[in-house]
Amino acid sequence: MLVLIPVTFFGTLVFAFVGIGRHGLRQSCVYAATTYTLCLVFATEMFSISNLIRLEPLLVFWAGCTVLSVFSLSRYGDWGATRQTLQRAWIVCRTSSFELGAVVAILATILLIAVVAPPNNWESMVGRMTRVVMWMQQGSVAHYPTQSVTELYYPPLSGWNILHFQILSGGDRFANTVHWVALAGCGVLSSLIAKELKQPVPVQVLAGVIAVTLPMGLVQGSSTQDNLPVAFWLLGFVVFTLQYFQRPTSVGLMCCGLAFGFTLLSKGTAYAIAPPVAATLWLCGVVRTTRYRRRAKLVSTGVGVVLVALVVNGGHYARNWDLWGHPLGPIEKPFHSHVNERMSVFVLMANLVRNAALHWGVPNETLNALTLDTVLRVFGETIDDIPGSTLGKALSEIGIPFSLSEYHTGNFLHFWFLAASLPGILLLRRRCRFDPWTVALALSVVLGILAFCGISQWQQWNSRYHTPLFMLGAPCGAIFVARLLSRGDVREKARPSASSVRSLMHFIVGRRRSMVAGTFVVMSVPWVISNDVRPLYPVNIWRTYPSSTPSIFARTRTHMYFNSNTDAWPAYIQAIDFLAAQNPKEIGFYSTFRKYSYPIWPLFEDRLNRIPRVEYVGVQNPSWKLRGGSHAPPFIFSTAGSLSTLAGKAYRVVLENPLVTVLTMEAGGVNEIPEKWSRTLAESEQLVIRFDFDVYFHRNENRLVYVKRRCQPAAGLSAQTHPVPAKPRIFLHVIPTDKDDLSNHRKQYGFDNLDFYFNDYRLGIQLGERCLAVRDLPAYAVVGIRTGEYTDEGRLWEAEVIFDE
Repeated sequence: MLVLIPVTFFGTLVFAFVGIGRHGLRQSCVYAATTYTLCLVFATEMFSISNLIRLEPLLVFWAGCTVLSVFSLSRYGDWGATRQTLQRAWIVCRTSSFELGAVVAILATILLIAVVAPPNNWESMVGRMTRVVMWMQQGSVAHYPTQSVTELYYPPLSGWNILHFQILSGGDRFANTVHWVALAGCGVLSSLIAKELKQPVPVQVLAGVIAVTLPMGLVQGSSTQDNLPVAFWLLGFVVFTLQYFQRPTSVGLMCCGLAFGFTLLSKGTAYAIAPPVAATLWLCGVVRTTRYRRRAKLVSTGVGVVLVALVVNGGHYARNWDLWGHPLGPIEKPFHSHVNERMSVFVLMANLVRNAALHWGVPNETLNALTLDTVLRVFGETIDDIPGSTLGKALSEIGIPFSLSEYHTGNFLHFWFLAASLPGILLLRRRCRFDPWTVALALSVVLGILAFCGISQWQQWNSRYHTPLFMLGAPCGAIFVARLLSRGDVREKARPSASSVRSLMHFIVGRRRSMVAGTFVVMSVPWVISNDVRPLYPVNIWRTYPSSTPSIFARTRTHMYFNSNTDAWPAYIQAIDFLAAQNPKEIGFYSTFRKYSYPIWPLFEDRLNRIPRVEYVGVQNPSWKLRGGSHAPPFIFSTAGSLSTLAGKAYRVVLENPLVTVLTMEAGGVNEIPEKWSRTLAESEQLVIRFDFDVYFHRNENRLVYVKRRCQPAAGLSAQTHPVPAKPRIFLHVIPTDKDDLSNHRKQYGFDNLDFYFNDYRLGIQLGERCLAVRDLPAYAVVGIRTGEYTDEGRLWEAEVIFDE
C-alpha cells in the first residue's frame, strides 16, 4: 500500500536521529515528527501552487524523502549506538511492564477502531472531511466556493495530513489514524517533559499513562477531531523550550518555532491557549538567566520563534487575507462568534465555573442534578445568564453531562487530579522543593485555563477544547503525586512495626505509583470500548446511559458514516442510488449548516467505483466570487429544506423527502430515469397486491419497492368515491432470523419497526399513474415482513410475507 511510504519515511527518520544524532528513542520520535510535518507543509504548499496535489507528484515526493532518509541512515548511521539505545529502552520497559503494557493495549484497541470505523463524527461529516475531498478534487488547498465557510478558514494541518493519506491509500481508511498518532505522541511527550524536569523513570511513565488515559483523548483518538494535534504540538513546544534553555542550540530554537507554528496551524482554539503557555515558559527562562546580554538575546530569540511560526502559517494566512481581508478569516458575525463579546472578571469566573462543571458528570442522573443545583445555589443563577458569553444552550438547560461521545465526554478523574496537583505545586513549591521549571509549567497551565475561559464563549461541547490543557497538566500531576508518595515512603520507613506488617507496608508503598496508574487505566475502559459512535463492544456499562449504536463489526463501513445521524441513512442512500443510476460526470451540491455533506463522496465511490465532480451551488457568502462565473451542473443534490433559490425554470425536483432533495435540469437525460426503475421492478419479486399498493422485493439490493398505483385519482373519480390518503402511512415490521440482531428494546416484540410515511421515501418520479417509494431492509438475515397501510382510525390493508430460503 502506498500509504506505507510516508510511514516508512517517519520510521527511518526515527532511526536516523537515534543513529546519527545520538538522541534517545523518545527524543528521536519528536524530531522525526517535526521533520515529517515540515515536509508535509512544504509539499502541500508547493504542489498547491500548480494544482499538483495528485497521486503521482505526492508519490514521487514521499518516495524521494524515504530514499534520502534511508541513504543517510545507511551511510552515516551508527548501528552500535542504535542498538544500545534500543537496549536501554527495553530495560526501561521491563521495569514498568504493567503500566506500559496497559498503555500499549489501550492504544492498540483505539487503533483497531480507527482503522475499522470510518470518520463519522458530526464535524467530519459537515466540514472537516468535506474539505479534504474538495482539495483532492481541485488538486490544491486553495479556497473554493462553499456554503460552509468553516471549511476554508479553519486551520488545516491535520486535514493536510489526512489529504496525503487519502490520496495515497485511495480512500479514508487511514483518516482517523492521524489523530491516533497524536494521542500516542501525547503520551510520549508527557513522559519526555517529566524527564526534562529531572524526574525518575517511574514518574515519566506515570505522566505518559495519565495523558493516554484521558477520556476525551480516547474517544477522539479514533476520529478526525483537531484537539489532539493541538495538544501534541503544544507539548512538543514545551519539550523543545525546556531543552533550549538547558542546552541552547540553533536547531532547538528552530524546533521551538516550528512546534509553535504547527500548534497554531492545527486549530483555532490554539490562539487562546498556546500564547500564554509559551509566554510563561519563555519568561521563566529569561528571568532565571542572570546575565543581561543573555536576557536580551533570549528576548530576540523569542521574537524569532514567533516569526518562524508565522512563516509556517503564511500560506493559510494569505488565502484568508485574499478572501476576507484578515489572516484568521471572517471575524465578524455571523461567521465567527466564539469570542466573548465583553470581557470582565465576572465573565471569567462564570466561564471558569461552567467549563469546570462539564467534567463533573458521573453515571447517575440524580447526582448530576444535585451537582447542578449546588452550583447554581453557590455561584448564583446569573453565571448562566450572561449575554455574549454563551454559545448555544446554557448549563442549566443541558445539566451536568455524562457521556461517551467526543463532544460531551468529561474528564472526571483527571479534573480532580489536576485540581489538586496544580494548586499544590504552586502553593507548596518551597515546602516540597519543586523545580522552578515545574512551577513554571504548572503556572502556564493555570494561565492557559484562565485565557481560554476569558476569551472563548462557553459552549456545551467545550470539554473537547480542554484536551490540550489536560495533556499539558499530566506531567504536573505525575510529579505532584510522586512527590507526595515519596514523602509517604519516608514516613513509613521511620514508623516501627512487626515484620509481617512492615513487609506488607513496603509492598504497598513500592506499588503506589502502579496503583495510581492502574486506577487511570481501569477508569478509561468505558471510553476505550464503548465510544458513542464507534463502539467496539456496546456494553451497557452505565445503566443510565445505554449505548444504542451497534458494534463497528455489526455494520458496513458506509452505514457507519451515519452513526451520528441514523435517520439520514435511508434518504442519502436513496438519493445516491438515484443519481448513480444516471452515471453523472458532475453534480451540484447545495448544503446548509449542520447537514451532512461528506458521505456523498464515499457513497458514490461505493456505487460507481468513481466520484463525479462535485461543485457547491447557490453560494451566497463571499466565497461565491472564487468561481468566476455562474455554474449549472445537470443534477443538484440538496440537503436544504427550502429550494427557492434553485428550483426555477432551469431545474425541477425529481426526488424529495424531508432530508434530501435531488433536482435535474429540464433539458436532457430525464427520460432515462423512469426506464431505470421500470427495469428494477421487472427484476424484482412481487410480494403484495393490496388495495392501491403493490410491494416488490429486489433480492440483490435487499430493498422493498412500494408502488402506489394511483398517485392521483383516476379521471372521473372524486376524492369521495376514491379516498386516497394525502400522505399514506406504511407500517413495516421486519422479522429477523436471529432475534439477537435486534436491539434490547425490540427483542421483547420479536421484530424491528421500520414504519414510514410513503411520501418521505418517494423517488419523485412517476411511471404512468404510478409512483414509487423505496425502503432498504436491515443488513441482518430476515425471515419475513409484515406490512400495510394505516390511518388514525385503523389499518386499511395489511399483509404478511415469509421469505423463501
